[in-house]
Amino acid sequence: MKKNNIILLATYWNEIDWIKPSLEQIDMINPLEIIICDGCFDPNNPNYSTDGTSEIIKRFVAERDNAQMVSALRLSKINGVISLLKGNSKTKSYNILKPSRWLTALSSARKNVYRLNQATTFNYMISISKFWKPERWFMAYDVDQFYSDEMIKEFSITNEDNDYGLLTGKELTFFENFSKYTDEYEKREYNNMPHKIYPNTMIKPTRDPILESFFRRKKYIKAVESKRTGFYFHYKFNTPRFQKGYDLGDRKKPNIMKYVSKTLKTKYHPNIIKKYFNMNMGT
Repeated sequence: MKKNNIILLATYWNEIDWIKPSLEQIDMINPLEIIICDGCFDPNNPNYSTDGTSEIIKRFVAERDNAQMVSALRLSKINGVISLLKGNSKTKSYNILKPSRWLTALSSARKNVYRLNQATTFNYMISISKFWKPERWFMAYDVDQFYSDEMIKEFSITNEDNDYGLLTGKELTFFENFSKYTDEYEKREYNNMPHKIYPNTMIKPTRDPILESFFRRKKYIKAVESKRTGFYFHYKFNTPRFQKGYDLGDRKKPNIMKYVSKTLKTKYHPNIIKKYFNMNMGT
């Protein structure tokens, strides 16, 4: 099967409950290149998974010629700012002279080091990519985000000659179980979705793709033509793993009571979720 013209950048840390279906979904997306970071961006925690996640990723990578595994970068704040000023190796070196690049670097100095390390790690993954070049596509990837089967089919758009620069989707977020969701939590329909690569593509904290002009930075959603491709599902059940994730850096646990809850029949979930989980339970 022809691979989709996507460079997939995944980040994991202690994801043993979700790692197998997440990696299987990567195979369903069938990207041109897979770069996986196993590690924690918060320097107060070990920079590797301790629950068996690392070993599963290593086996996955070893079995695929187009995959590689890295650890998270954990820089001091000043070194993180300098790293963002330099940018990734795929951008032109003279971009360091752009006021927009300095704005990114200087504004990042106010960010928590967790968010700086996440952005610098994504830029590092871009730097080591073997296939990164304009007109291809890339996407960030989370362990608890799953795409509808119909949406994954739409990712073949990346193989076509078209004017789109961004694929979007509506997120359904599940805080309690597989039947209760809200569509009010994540309004960024471009979150972890395929973005086209341009010569001026850059990642800023936390890991937001932007397009740099000389003076300005623009989000893709405001700068390129986009196409909505359906729904994706974000499973943020209130488990120990969920709580641990919000103990990192300056992250804050969402107040789930503020969002209107709706009901979804389990048959509408992605097949990969139905394969791995008891749909009558939270996890």
